Amino acid sequence: MKQLVMTFAAALFATALMAEVVSGNIVGYNTSPVTNGFSMISVNFDNITNSSVGLDLNVVFPPTTPGLVGALSGASGADEILIWDNAAKGYSFYFLYYTTKTTTASTLNWTWRVSGAVPANVQLKSGDTVWFNKKGASAASFAIAGQVPSLNQKNRTLTGPGFSMIGNLYSADWTANDLGTAFWSTSGASGALSGASGADEILVWDNATKGYSFYFLYYTTKTTTASTLNWTWRVSGAVLAPTNFLKVGAGAWYNRKTAATVTMPIDRPYSMN
Repeated sequence: MKQLVMTFAAALFATALMAEVVSGNIVGYNTSPVTNGFSMISVNFDNITNSSVGLDLNVVFPPTTPGLVGALSGASGADEILIWDNAAKGYSFYFLYYTTKTTTASTLNWTWRVSGAVPANVQLKSGDTVWFNKKGASAASFAIAGQVPSLNQKNRTLTGPGFSMIGNLYSADWTANDLGTAFWSTSGASGALSGASGADEILVWDNATKGYSFYFLYYTTKTTTASTLNWTWRVSGAVLAPTNFLKVGAGAWYNRKTAATVTMPIDRPYSMN
């Protein structure tokens, strides 16, 4: 019965997004596979009962998922989750605990922990993104489920200088050009002829190829045809960033080049009935 309910919800969710119309209180999920090495995974759903709380780490990444590797620490070979603090610009580390000892310690087996004595106490909200460091050769897959976000607008605040890890605030794909040139020209973001020249950048990680796609905010002071491209996100001066380059479940870095804070107002990309 549970599988039937989830299958129905997923089908309804997929149909709703394709039609860009989502019924109220709809539940859906996105499947995020992980393979050996680092995968960047974002949560794009709210907690079903309380959107202000977020989803527990052990719910998003169930510790007993087939293919996961547990050990006494990350250094000992356990799978790890790394959560970046966008304000402090540093990581918090969690590992999947497992021991073969038949002591009280074994009662902690297959739990996400800060250390052997300290359990992980983490909630992930829509838009939160993590690194999953898969240690074993076996692949694993997570069905991240929750409430489709229903707020009319959410804000993404980016501090600088430096990197912020981002994911979609809604259960839909996104591109930075959706905000328009009028927004970016007054947002406080940095535009230039390239990322190396000082433009803000978005680096989207591909979990399959284990590599980045790079996009930058274009701006030139030249009064030529090039200036008509100002304040657009691009692959190069000649190539516009693709539509919806940040997919549901995917993660990225936003690289702010100056100290100014940028706040992106993201409108809900689907209607709610």
